[in-house]
Amino acid sequence: MQILDKNTTAMHWQRHKTGATHFEAWRKKGERMPVSVSLGGDPVYAYSATAPLPEGIDEYILAGFLRKKRVKMVHCITNNLYVPSDADIIMEGYVDPSEDLVWEGPFGDHTGFYSLADWYPKFHITCITHSKKAVYPATIVGVPPHEDAWLAKATEKIFLSPVRMALQPEIEDFHMPDAGVAHNLVIVRIRKSYPGQGMKIISSLSGAGQMMFSKYLIVVSGNIDIRNYRELLAHVFENTDLSRDLLFSHGPLDVLDHSSDAFSFGGKLGVDATIKHPEENRGRENITDSNHKQFNSDENDFLRNSMIINFNTELFQYNIPVIIVSVNRLLDPDAIEKVKELFRRNAPEEVVGLILVVDHTVDPSNFHMVAWQILGNSDPERDHEYITSSSLLIDGTIKAFRKGGFHRKWPNVVCSDSVTISQIDQKWESLGLGPFIKSPSEIFKKLVLRGGDAITINKP
Repeated sequence: MQILDKNTTAMHWQRHKTGATHFEAWRKKGERMPVSVSLGGDPVYAYSATAPLPEGIDEYILAGFLRKKRVKMVHCITNNLYVPSDADIIMEGYVDPSEDLVWEGPFGDHTGFYSLADWYPKFHITCITHSKKAVYPATIVGVPPHEDAWLAKATEKIFLSPVRMALQPEIEDFHMPDAGVAHNLVIVRIRKSYPGQGMKIISSLSGAGQMMFSKYLIVVSGNIDIRNYRELLAHVFENTDLSRDLLFSHGPLDVLDHSSDAFSFGGKLGVDATIKHPEENRGRENITDSNHKQFNSDENDFLRNSMIINFNTELFQYNIPVIIVSVNRLLDPDAIEKVKELFRRNAPEEVVGLILVVDHTVDPSNFHMVAWQILGNSDPERDHEYITSSSLLIDGTIKAFRKGGFHRKWPNVVCSDSVTISQIDQKWESLGLGPFIKSPSEIFKKLVLRGGDAITINKP
């Protein structure tokens, strides 16, 4: 909620969320919508507000369930709503659907990028109340992982049983890695008992509540730890035929996604990496043997090319056929096409599985940074191309640098500036925070683009 003046803020409810649904109902009635904003109180309220509950389920019921004690609600002073009695600060007011929308943003967001400015309703404040020793709650956002990552971990545990009961009983576990910022990547492990079950899960979860925002969805089976990423990747490539087990589609995306051609709508990829039944292996290439072949120095000589800034083939030693290359697309808008041609002409087909292309500012040896950039900067349907039947390239570079530019604004990376970093470093010892930790922003500063919170580049 961006402060506009002494008595008004913008009301940042996104188009897929419950607040926007309620606003539309009040707009159709032609009446003001009463709104109260609760800050602080039991920390479980903040989590419950983010939880992926079905429409019509009161978040305070979940809060009471989690803390094992009902939430005491009290009546507001200036509208007919109820709020938690132990809240630190309550802002009461209304939103008038007949008013023009206001321009709000940009914000540093939990994706690690700025969420771009957009039009939202105006919130009129009629009353503010607070406790005697009110605490104003805040959170730090930026390149993951930050504090919101722990909310996602809680969701993994809390909602596993409901997902099993309400959707698919064969689901044994699911995981949203930090680099995927909750909606860019979901890993699901199932108890598989028949052919096609992996694809069935992809189809089911793609339309299930907030799972509909998932860009990359990977389904596995068997005795696999889906939080051990090296083990997980080896399992995925042992059980995935890139020509048969990938399901590309398109649908709704989180409004914070910046990589798709259309706002809140774009490409998706489902990967069936389950252990295959005999019926699923008919006509399938034997991919297991090729995974065990090393990508040796003679074979990767072609990567020592002036067009490729840096590359990493380290994962091959773990039977994970992934090559990461970085290019400077700002200097050469055709860099992606040239990389594709380079691999078509030179790469040993039997060992190359997945080629990930990132910008020259990204360190290919930093797997977390690579994953975050690929997941955030790619539209799976638009940005993939088969180099051969067994080799897939995914373009995770900044699309504003491609030939012709990008018709949407491209957001900048959220990062502390040098002055802020210095001030925190100087205060560290006096705050008693333990051993000094170097600012993570030092790593990400080189990813920040010139041009403020967003850039627009249109090349001929």
